[in-house]
Amino acid sequence: MRPLKRLFLLLTFSLLLAGCAAPATETALPPASRTIDIYASPAARPWLSDFFACARAFPAPDTTLRSTDDPSAAAVRIQLGEPGKDDGTSYQIGSDDLLVVTHRQNLLQNLDAAQTREIFSGRGLPAGVQVWVYAAGEDIQRIFQKEVLGEAVLSSLAKLATDPQQMSDTLNSDPNAVGILPRRWKMGDSRIIFTLANLPVLALTSGEPDAALRQWMGCMQEP
Repeated sequence: MRPLKRLFLLLTFSLLLAGCAAPATETALPPASRTIDIYASPAARPWLSDFFACARAFPAPDTTLRSTDDPSAAAVRIQLGEPGKDDGTSYQIGSDDLLVVTHRQNLLQNLDAAQTREIFSGRGLPAGVQVWVYAAGEDIQRIFQKEVLGEAVLSSLAKLATDPQQMSDTLNSDPNAVGILPRRWKMGDSRIIFTLANLPVLALTSGEPDAALRQWMGCMQEP
């Protein structure tokens, strides 16, 4: 057989074998991992660690929980107090008390709501006593304004604390200070002189939560 003819036959046989081979199969790509961003207001930060503990106890495949300082970017927001009309779906995951607290050496003693309102509006503030509050947009300040101050205007002499940690540090170090704290932020030997009890701690979502979020929030709701 001539070499050229032999080469032609070999090429033809190779092509026939290739046509009979099994078709290539597509390899399924692993599902893309996702990240759920969660934000907690300064007053509600103690619940953030609880939420992460629930996420570790009930891990969701290919899902990561991550904290953020930007509430507008968060899929879940944790706050103290009732939601606003545009806050989406809310789930109560705990409760806390709002406290009016002084330094142990402060001359202020136990107060009722009317006396507390007088002091924080500046009308009944004893000489030398310094009122401390938060920025108007903070959840704990909104609650205090609505539930305690009502129509009264906050004293123009009030000083602003950046967050409950600074408030707690001030109330433990400044004998003249009186301020507001969630109970879970109460530390040291500062003295409670007024209590607004049993405020809800809420987890807010913009839409219906998926299975992982429902399980984590259910974990938070357990005793």
